[in-house]
Amino acid sequence: MSSLITSKLANGLHVVNYEIKGLKAGALAIWFRQGYRDERVGEENYYHLLEHVMLSGSRRYPSEFEIEQVVADTGAYLNASTWLEHLCLTTEFLIEDLEKIFDLTADLTLAPRLSQKTIDRETKIINEEMMKNATDIKRTMNYFSTISMYHGTPLAHLAYDHERMVKDATAEKISKLHQRLLNPSGMAIISIGDIPHERLLTLTQEYYGQLEKQTPLIRERAKPVPKTIEPDWPEGETKHIRLCWPAIGADKSETYVFPLINMHLTGHEDSILYRELRLKRGLVYNVKAFNNTASDAGYWYIDFTSSKPDEAITAVRKILTSLKLTTEDLTRAKLRLIHQERRLFRTNFQYAIKTLGISFHLLGRIPPAEETERKIEAIVLSDVEKVIAEYLDFDKTMIIKTK
Repeated sequence: MSSLITSKLANGLHVVNYEIKGLKAGALAIWFRQGYRDERVGEENYYHLLEHVMLSGSRRYPSEFEIEQVVADTGAYLNASTWLEHLCLTTEFLIEDLEKIFDLTADLTLAPRLSQKTIDRETKIINEEMMKNATDIKRTMNYFSTISMYHGTPLAHLAYDHERMVKDATAEKISKLHQRLLNPSGMAIISIGDIPHERLLTLTQEYYGQLEKQTPLIRERAKPVPKTIEPDWPEGETKHIRLCWPAIGADKSETYVFPLINMHLTGHEDSILYRELRLKRGLVYNVKAFNNTASDAGYWYIDFTSSKPDEAITAVRKILTSLKLTTEDLTRAKLRLIHQERRLFRTNFQYAIKTLGISFHLLGRIPPAEETERKIEAIVLSDVEKVIAEYLDFDKTMIIKTK
């Protein structure tokens, strides 16, 4: 038996509990609705740096050694991530160790040790990481597609680009950023497992209840401004291809249509693009469709690898320009999408925590557990046809090719 319960502290901090009776392992996330797009001038990659510093020591756990002692002694998993619109600390553990893990993660987020020595060390590590990422094909394609789709907007912030090397970071600057981050109206404590909501609420109040209520973060709304940036790729026989189209904001009802179209187009052996590109023509090994969504903008893209990229692109163009779903196609795609969401959400801690956290950072709230399924079930053919007509326009296509 499972249930999703949400509540708020008096200061506005969200408490989200997906209780699964009998599940003795659990997951916990401290989610902040701030990320790269919220950087100010001179703060390039500072949120990423703060993420690293949080895992380097705190008031009661002064170094990585003390942190690792708790993690290893409890058999837990601890990590953190930063993206366009969020910073998140996540952990998995046995339910019996909840109090120990909560004490650790709360201290790391509320009272990180902001020593200049640690900041200098982590600055060097992040800049090395960025240089490494710049040679990763998938990350590099992400860079060019995102920077193109969001060109000229606050969303054109990424963690890997030579112009985003961490510079001039001081303990004072990171301390000020940390204080901005601790805005309870933009924070959520999310748990999964056999954890009663009152138990989670009590712990959250004990550690985070002292944070003062603040005005919610208000961002300048950004819409995609497509501008194709031509990368200088090395020549080679096999090309990694990405086709991109500007898409929509997550607060629109059509946002549920994109993963449904993705399910119809790719991801299984009877999907259209897989059948046409691989089984009939032998042009690709695999092909995938995705949608990248921020809180007020987004883009849609298709990825594949081919030794005959021009022929494959022409085939995709032909398939998409004549794309039309039948009632049977729609029913099958909705069923598969719902089953996929249920399976992943109920069996994969990291997926479930990420799904709940992304709902929080996109919508500013955690929807009821059944809302996604209801939204998917409510989609009709006219909704799909509208999205296809509005966004699958090859005159607006950005094509990225890389070796």
